Amino acid sequence: IEECLKAGVAQRDIMLICSNGLHRKNTKAEIRSLLGDAVFDRFWDAGQIVNHDSEDWSNLIDLGHEDQYHAKVIMNKTVFDADAAILIGHALGNPYGGYSGGYKHCATGLTHWQCIGSHHAPAVMHRPDFVPVSTNSLMRSKFDAIGHHMEKCMGKQFFVCDAVLDTNARQIAVFAGSGDLVQQASWQVADKRTYVHWAKKKYDVMVFGMPQAFHYGNGMGTNPILMLQ
Repeated sequence: IEECLKAGVAQRDIMLICSNGLHRKNTKAEIRSLLGDAVFDRFWDAGQIVNHDSEDWSNLIDLGHEDQYHAKVIMNKTVFDADAAILIGHALGNPYGGYSGGYKHCATGLTHWQCIGSHHAPAVMHRPDFVPVSTNSLMRSKFDAIGHHMEKCMGKQFFVCDAVLDTNARQIAVFAGSGDLVQQASWQVADKRTYVHWAKKKYDVMVFGMPQAFHYGNGMGTNPILMLQ
């Protein structure tokens, strides 16, 4: 935000969007906890912090189909119209679906359900390349194709800023720039720190915890994707 203001951007022209995809919208308290009091108080009352709505056609734009997989691409119109579209996220090796970050951000978080349905579907998720951590799964390839199509239609690239997280969710590296280059750099670091190989020993019982302030955690309702898994 400060860099934008230094470059001459008026504060009134900055919009902060929670790219929540098909997850339920973040609450006011959750957004405050994510952004911190200083940023929240600066933009909330001015109506400059919003949740993406994947079914609100008044703020969606249909970009047709991308060429590689013929996936339908419908995205957030505010992002499409922006002079600069900045994606702020993280890169972490998931046990399924490859790495987070990069074009996954815009392909899942800022689109319509038809677009999300092209990659969050059994035909994509029930494949050998879906697990374990993978950089070349069909899902990740679709993310890239959709992101590139968005950039082609927008006439500009996303400026991606991804932090690589370790096991304890600490930032151990930050990369910024074009999506393809950020993905390459961030995944190299994430692969060294977060790649989980198949266990050599088998266990009968596994105990794990999930935080409540998490879109796959408690209180989020019955998530169909989680049930599918």
